[in-house]
Amino acid sequence: MNAKDLEKQFNFRNLLHELKTLKDKNYHLTLNYNNLINKQDNIIDKKVRDKTKEITQKHKVEIKDIEEKFRNEISEKDNQIEVLKREVARLTSRLDNDASNSGIPTSKTAIGKKKYIPNSREKTNLKVGGQKGHKKSKLNKFKDEEITEIVEVTPEECPNCKSSDITLLGTNKTKDETDYDVKVIKRRYQFNDCKCNGCNNSFRSKIPKELKEDNQYGTTVQSLAVSLTNEIYTPFNKTVKLISGITNDEINLSEGFVVKLQKRASGNLDKFIGDCKFNLTQADVYGWDDAGITVNQKQAYLRIYATEKISYLVAHERKNKESLDKDGILINTSEKTTVMHDHLLHNYNSKYRFKNVECLIHLIRRLKKSHEETKHKWQLDLKELLSNANKERNSL
Repeated sequence: MNAKDLEKQFNFRNLLHELKTLKDKNYHLTLNYNNLINKQDNIIDKKVRDKTKEITQKHKVEIKDIEEKFRNEISEKDNQIEVLKREVARLTSRLDNDASNSGIPTSKTAIGKKKYIPNSREKTNLKVGGQKGHKKSKLNKFKDEEITEIVEVTPEECPNCKSSDITLLGTNKTKDETDYDVKVIKRRYQFNDCKCNGCNNSFRSKIPKELKEDNQYGTTVQSLAVSLTNEIYTPFNKTVKLISGITNDEINLSEGFVVKLQKRASGNLDKFIGDCKFNLTQADVYGWDDAGITVNQKQAYLRIYATEKISYLVAHERKNKESLDKDGILINTSEKTTVMHDHLLHNYNSKYRFKNVECLIHLIRRLKKSHEETKHKWQLDLKELLSNANKERNSL
């Protein structure tokens, strides 16, 4: 082997070594490339998943809001439909109602219908009002010890000659009058400072909470405002005017104060209301019913629970079991109590324990109405049968 052959062999070995080195580098580069691709894919997948989750969540919230809006609209429409159904039923029912099957007065019996007289009184030719010979009802004159004020009334001149030279004769004619006078009291309380001689302690009487301001309306004024608005249902503005009028404009309440008195008085009734509810649940028998009312131009319901001695009224926006349970009466009534109602399915709920009895007056009215409807239907059917029979006879 010559020198040239050795050189070739040596170069070939170098090339083989270099090729092996390149293959190793290629392998590592390929491996790193695959790892980078996998990492990139994982990052992309994660980003896609996160974005998809975000979009899905956002759409779920939007869909939930839309569903809630639709549910509220449907519920409102259902309430309106229910109100209209009740109004249609009420107006339809009025066509067949009279004093015999409802509480309509006899005087309002429709033209052409026979009047139903629910009592045994007979018509007479006597005039309306007090009859001749009856004792007149009037106030008696005061006893001397009852008189609280004497008003001397003396003429200023002679009615005959108009002279003012008059002499009193010592005799008179008396007339009595019963009246009242409203006196405004402007009362000031003085809470005096004191000092104990035993322990040298300085103190004063405790100021009650109803006198927390420098000046406030007394309990008599407050109770009058509450009585006017709740006993005779005087509007707030009329209550203010009435109290101002009877006190010669010395006491001028604000409508806001009258409103605040309602809340204060209501809060003071919490224990009383609780006692009423408890007594209802312990009664042998009580009844309840609902009536449709309007509150702020919306349909609402006024509910009453009553015994012979207790009447508890409460208003609700809905006529459902949730509002009944909120009252806390039916759900707390024991199995010893009988509850009377107007065929309300709520009362037959399995969670309630009391005994049910349906109102007989309602049942009688319903039976009378059903009887009239059936009678009317039979009359129409009979009329139709007779008409068909006449047609067949004429055809023969």
